[in-house]
Amino acid sequence: MEKYRDGQRELHCVFVDLEKAYDRVPREELWYCMSKSGVAEKYVRVVQDMYERSRTVVRCAVVMDQLSEEVRQEFPWTMMFADDIVICSESREQVEENLERWRFALERRGMKVSRSKTTVQSNGECGKEVKKPVYGSNSIIKFADDTTVIGLISDSDETSYRAEVQHLVAWCADNNLLLNISKTKELIIDFRREKGRTYDPIHINGMAVEHVSSFKFLETHISEDLSWTTNTSSLVKKAHQCLFYLNTLKKNHLSSTILLNYYHSILTNCITVWYGNCSVADRKALQREAGE
Repeated sequence: MEKYRDGQRELHCVFVDLEKAYDRVPREELWYCMSKSGVAEKYVRVVQDMYERSRTVVRCAVVMDQLSEEVRQEFPWTMMFADDIVICSESREQVEENLERWRFALERRGMKVSRSKTTVQSNGECGKEVKKPVYGSNSIIKFADDTTVIGLISDSDETSYRAEVQHLVAWCADNNLLLNISKTKELIIDFRREKGRTYDPIHINGMAVEHVSSFKFLETHISEDLSWTTNTSSLVKKAHQCLFYLNTLKKNHLSSTILLNYYHSILTNCITVWYGNCSVADRKALQREAGE
């Protein structure tokens, strides 16, 4: 996008949202996609056995590759991560035409595109700058289609912070971006010694933004007291949920090294961010889980 902006050329991107993507794909399609992608037949049978008489979903990285093979373009015109899809083109007409081709191909295989959550982003007028903070006390962090506004509030003056949020709202409207207010959350980290102050909620288009005590940011749970108990509990729970499937794969002679690396990667997700400030109890919980 930066190259197109610097070259004063238009670029249009569609962020496609699928409704309960893996719940809608028939299991037979999943087995077919796995086999077509070169997954050994014995491993396909192992996964089939695990999900026999089960109502849970199968999340398989090869599924979207195979289901979208007929409409997928080369990178960067098509970008995929699990069931997240971004379609790019140099014209609005072409990107809408490609979206229709994707919708037809996916819905023909049992999936459904969410029209309400699928959004189009354009660099708009040639040379238009991406959103940057208006006030020096604020920061804006972007990752894909997620945006975070961070405001440093001094002497209880929230003016710059609140104005920054409204500037972001206006910028999104000017660039044909629709904010999902129901999923927008506010997390307040109070560094003052004296606690207990109440805060008025942020309002976006007349709707109050929910204040939360913790928020999941890039797969890491950040709490308002900067403790990591919520994050640790989430990682331990996630690791526990994988044990049954990992044990099943182990019985079918999948490499123990691969299984252990995968299991430990769950527990150590973004570990350099949070482990240094973990409590003793949290560290023991992680070590106990890792020992299993």
